[in-house]
Amino acid sequence: MSKDRTDDIATVLADVSADVGRIDPNLLTLLLEELFRWNPHLGIVSKQNTTDVVARLIRRCAQLWLFVTEITTFPANLTNDPPIRVADVGSGGGFPGLLWNLLEPRLDVT
Repeated sequence: MSKDRTDDIATVLADVSADVGRIDPNLLTLLLEELFRWNPHLGIVSKQNTTDVVARLIRRCAQLWLFVTEITTFPANLTNDPPIRVADVGSGGGFPGLLWNLLEPRLDVT
């Protein structure tokens, strides 16, 4: 990985740490590595201010997840229940589905 991507990933991680503290940092780093690797070729997110855009998307996904869990009857413990299935239709760059699955690994996100 190039120095620039490493710096970008570190910047995003520092920027979103308060919002996604429950996510395994290794998994979030892996997601960011792939995003920054493929974005220049596929335009997954804006090619301008990519670091800011990615951090903003992650924060919004985390905020939306909090909202969803507050307004629904989302069970606190899914260990004995069948997984909750979520369809992330029209997902742009994997947001929010990938982030939601990192926030709640017991989800079955399609």
